[in-house]
Amino acid sequence: MPTANRSIEVPGTTRPGAPFSSAIEIAAGARLLYTAGLVGMKTDGSFDSDIAMQTEQLFQHLTAVLAAAGMRLEDIVQMTTFVTDMSEYSRFSAKRKEFLGDIRPALALVQVTQLASPACKVEVTVVAARAP
Repeated sequence: MPTANRSIEVPGTTRPGAPFSSAIEIAAGARLLYTAGLVGMKTDGSFDSDIAMQTEQLFQHLTAVLAAAGMRLEDIVQMTTFVTDMSEYSRFSAKRKEFLGDIRPALALVQVTQLASPACKVEVTVVAARAP
C-alpha cells in the first residue's frame, strides 16, 4: 500500500520539464480537501490591478485554507486556474512557481471572459490530499 501521493508521467503526454504532473495517484486512506474558487482579494474587498500581486494574495489565502485543514502546499494534487487574459498567464505562472517550487500537481488552465468581480484577473481551485 503506498504511503504517499504518486506522480504519474507518461512520455509524450506533456512536454519535458513541464511544471506539472500528467496525473497524481492519491495514497490509500488519504484525506481529501476540495477548495472553492480562491481569488487575490485584499482584506478590504479590493483587488490589486496587477495579476502577480493578485496571485501572491491568492496563494496567501490558499496557504491559510490548507493550514486550517492541517495541510500544506505540498498536498495539492490538482489545480485549476481561470484567467481573464491569457497574455498575463506567464506572470501568474512565475508567481505560482515562487510558492510551489518543485511541487507538480496536475494542472488545468481556462481563459474566461470575466470572474465574479470585474477587477479579478485570476481564480484557482485545488484538490489536496494528505497521505496517511
